[in-house]
Amino acid sequence: MDAGTARTDAQAAFRQELRSFTKAHGTSQAVRALLDDPAGYDPAVWELMAKQLGLPGLIVGEEHGGSGAGAAEAVIALEELGAVLLPSPFLTTLLGTVAVLAGGRATARILPAVTAGQQRLALAGAEQASTGQASPVTAAAGDDGGWRLTGQVPCVLDGAGASLVLVVAGTGDGPALFAVPAGAPGLTPVALETLDLTRREARLSFDAVPAELASDPGQAAWLPRVRALAALAVAAGSLGGIRRCLEMATGYAKERTAFGRTIGSFQAVKHMCADMLVDLECTRAAVEHAAKVADQADEAGPPGEAAAAALPAACSVAKAYASDAGVRAATTLIQVHGGLGFTWEHDAHLFYRRAFSDEQLFGDAAAHRAQLAAALVGPA
Repeated sequence: MDAGTARTDAQAAFRQELRSFTKAHGTSQAVRALLDDPAGYDPAVWELMAKQLGLPGLIVGEEHGGSGAGAAEAVIALEELGAVLLPSPFLTTLLGTVAVLAGGRATARILPAVTAGQQRLALAGAEQASTGQASPVTAAAGDDGGWRLTGQVPCVLDGAGASLVLVVAGTGDGPALFAVPAGAPGLTPVALETLDLTRREARLSFDAVPAELASDPGQAAWLPRVRALAALAVAAGSLGGIRRCLEMATGYAKERTAFGRTIGSFQAVKHMCADMLVDLECTRAAVEHAAKVADQADEAGPPGEAAAAALPAACSVAKAYASDAGVRAATTLIQVHGGLGFTWEHDAHLFYRRAFSDEQLFGDAAAHRAQLAAALVGPA
């Protein structure tokens, strides 16, 4: 099965290292053991991810103790973790890191602890902004020179488990990013029952919560970048899920017999698996292209500016295709397995739950296609 592409030997080695790690720590038994765990992840495994793989600081610059890697490496990590549904704070911490880097005001204070695995981040409010809604949280400057947040974000990945929440809030000068530590006075997290059993989500309420400003209120460029990269991150995880669904479906089709033949010899099953492969390769092309554009956008000069302008569209293409392809792959996985695919004992339902959850995160396919259409048509 396709092992994914890599533009450099270092990226190929990184992927192989991740494969070895997930094979050891991302087994079905390990994942299922965490389904009812209140924390939703294994702190010991997270510590290994920080110390052995350096995942929390993957995209953090070396000046803050990170690896200084780019979007291409982040996509590899997200794909490999998504292929085994390994519960961890990696996605939410990555999204928070993207926001902190884009905001630019609090990098030196926040990122060293993130790199060391001591600070788990969550990003609140950006998903609502990605679907065109107004910010659900407002910020007001206090008499003491600080800021206070008021409002409610209905759904935040790892909102109750993160040690620091990055909040997109509205100000008189436009949206800005704020940092709120867990346990801050006025911050109330309420755990939610979710479709995806491998992730934890919470509703966060803010009642005059003191917060640290992490971006300039008048700065406009950081939020579109955060929206785009968040969509890309979810699409990269979906890519891993699609790959694993295809592996499981084809593996079962080669073993299961019916009417004296393996079911994989029947044309209908062949076509189902072939369609999954097409979805996998198209999703990979879209995701890796978006990652390439994201890395080019960090370059200085006109080439970087052109890539930055193209980034939202590239990420929307990747998210729109991955959303649909992920659902198709998970559905086909269940169909190929027949009655077995509907049982709790088989992992097909876990990928089915993840696919439908990823479909909605940071905009579904319809929302991203609408954004693409609006960008192509332009203002009237």
